[in-house]
Amino acid sequence: MRISIGLLILTVSFGVSADEKKMAFRPGAKPMRNEIRRFIKVGTPIAAAEKIMTENGFSCRLKKNDDFLATDEGSTDSKFIQRKNFLYCERTEEGYVAMSPSRRWKAALLNENEKVANVLVSFETIQPSK
Repeated sequence: MRISIGLLILTVSFGVSADEKKMAFRPGAKPMRNEIRRFIKVGTPIAAAEKIMTENGFSCRLKKNDDFLATDEGSTDSKFIQRKNFLYCERTEEGYVAMSPSRRWKAALLNENEKVANVLVSFETIQPSK
């Protein structure tokens, strides 16, 4: 009996919460890329990827034969793709208090044969205007 109660408590404590079903919006391009890839694996159909991204607050549109620059604020690390097809998704999160910076994530989910082939992310903070 004690073992059953203990297992029940562990299950409730460590079970999947509603928050684990939604993306965490991490500062930085690499942490956000890892978060997106937790939800969208290479090979996922583009339509399914778009649904996941919009359910997590991104606005998305398909881009054909377009360019994307994946950058991380404060880093010299970047990746530029040219003339590729991808699902472009963007999300801006307003600052928590007045006059605090907003954060913006831009993602390019490379589209090869209507499936995700790779994920690139750009991250920036936006200072409020005075």
